[in-house]
Amino acid sequence: MRSRYKINEEGTYFVTSTILNWTNLFYDKKFANIIVEELNFRIKKHELQLFAYVIMPNHFHLILSSDNIPGVMRRIKSYTAKKIIRELELSAGISEDANINISTTGKDFPGTRSLTLEDSRIILGKFAMNKLSSKSASKYQIWQEGYHPKMILTDDEFGQKINYIHNNPVKKGLVNQPEEWKYSSYRNYYCHDDLAIEFELPYSY
Repeated sequence: MRSRYKINEEGTYFVTSTILNWTNLFYDKKFANIIVEELNFRIKKHELQLFAYVIMPNHFHLILSSDNIPGVMRRIKSYTAKKIIRELELSAGISEDANINISTTGKDFPGTRSLTLEDSRIILGKFAMNKLSSKSASKYQIWQEGYHPKMILTDDEFGQKINYIHNNPVKKGLVNQPEEWKYSSYRNYYCHDDLAIEFELPYSY
């Protein structure tokens, strides 16, 4: 029987990537926009087909298809990590020539505001202190290991995962209605609003 959705024969997956220590980095829109820009880039390069997404304060969920899921996820995490580190160092007042002590104490910054200099130093300190020894190419580790791929096999499962993604900000108490969350494909599906990431919707919508 024909699927209701235009799903890549290589497989459609629900994936999750989480910032190290569940740090609420994406409350600051300049870091959330790094994820947005990277996904837009990969879509335009035809490296993936995106069906749904949400960027939460400390992680993101995607439903996507690709000829090479491991490769595209590795590139997404690698490039965004480099950009996040650069932005954190700029926010912390650190340049290549600077020699500034990075704080390793203090609480994560509260939500819905930009990081201060001290916030950035605290977060960089945590990313440096908790870096895996195998991550020798960088002083910091931004992402937790893995991306937890779950293959979607049926239309019902596809719909369930989309609903989970779109209701995640509401379930976590971040907004009252899913359309209020900027970084979500809910707006693509139901508001006809490509507010952050533009992609082709499945033809059943």
